[in-house]
Amino acid sequence: MDSSTTSQAGHVVDLSIHFARIYLNVAANDAVYIDHFIDHVQVNGLENLKGRLKPSWDVPKDDPFWLKKVQFARHWDLWHYHLGMPDYDETNGHGDCTSQWVLHLRRHPDGNRTQIVDWDKHPPFALPDEKYFIMPGDEAPFPFPPRHSK
Repeated sequence: MDSSTTSQAGHVVDLSIHFARIYLNVAANDAVYIDHFIDHVQVNGLENLKGRLKPSWDVPKDDPFWLKKVQFARHWDLWHYHLGMPDYDETNGHGDCTSQWVLHLRRHPDGNRTQIVDWDKHPPFALPDEKYFIMPGDEAPFPFPPRHSK
């Protein structure tokens, strides 16, 4: 991939500067998982994914930092996708398969753009740092405009 933005069939996948650096240095056999996700999203959007796609503000109520995490994830419209790496736990069925590694995403309210900002092994589940959201040409990350329908 040559660019921090890739597009096909109308859906755009952007890579934050932080994630683009990770992607450039990831082992080829791990990059396959990321490439598969990007290819799928470019063609199908975030529909019909094999793995679990979940809003990151869905935080367990017993988390000692529950409110802070919920507010942060909602402000930045953070989601995470179970990438299938190293493999999927398929006991919940297609569309709800989980895995050890997740991609952290921001979903643009227009529905046609997704930013990949980080990836992480979990558990434990950790939200990405705000500085990871900076895109090429930005001086600082910015929240998306509010969605009209949630």
